[in-house]
Amino acid sequence: MPALKPVVWFFLKVLLLYVFFLVVHGEAVYAAVFRACGNGVYATMGDGGRVRLAKTSGAAGEHDTQVTLTNMKVRGARGRMEITTRTMGYLPTAFAVALVLATPLPLKRLIPALGLALLLISCFVGFQFYLRLVDVLSQPDPLNVYHLGAFMKAAVRILIKTLSLTPVTGYIAPVFCWIIVVFRGDQLSMLASLCRGEPAVGSAASEPRGH
Repeated sequence: MPALKPVVWFFLKVLLLYVFFLVVHGEAVYAAVFRACGNGVYATMGDGGRVRLAKTSGAAGEHDTQVTLTNMKVRGARGRMEITTRTMGYLPTAFAVALVLATPLPLKRLIPALGLALLLISCFVGFQFYLRLVDVLSQPDPLNVYHLGAFMKAAVRILIKTLSLTPVTGYIAPVFCWIIVVFRGDQLSMLASLCRGEPAVGSAASEPRGH
């Protein structure tokens, strides 16, 4: 069916781009940026909480970042946890970028869309990480700097399970980011036309990508 050809080509481009991001091994660069940003954004947590991210010596596929948490108000109150930035952030980010790059947008829309998609998916990843830090820093131990009630504590745990511990969520969030930054009225009309087997007249897809 002619209407399916653009759809098949789009998904093929997404797959090829996503595989490319996996093959080029950009995880190390992403991890370094993640740690640098994390040390700036999460340096201070709550009332006296301090967070420090550092590179681990783990092998490929293992935890690549060690997070040290400290309660400055309690002597010796320090804890550590290890995270894998590849699954937490790199894979969802690579998928979001692949979706945007595979979309037939003119260059003047592609670049802003790509930047906004990166911002949105980074906020999603950062929020996941923030919830994990809050969870650790709200335990009934010397590291406690967030005195959460039972309801808030349960809410944090539910959000962590929903956003962080479900593998599929890492791919649902990029799709939502892609929809937000790409689809406008004209794009929706184009999609509806393609599904009906009609030419996508007046859509962004008909514009040359370089203009």
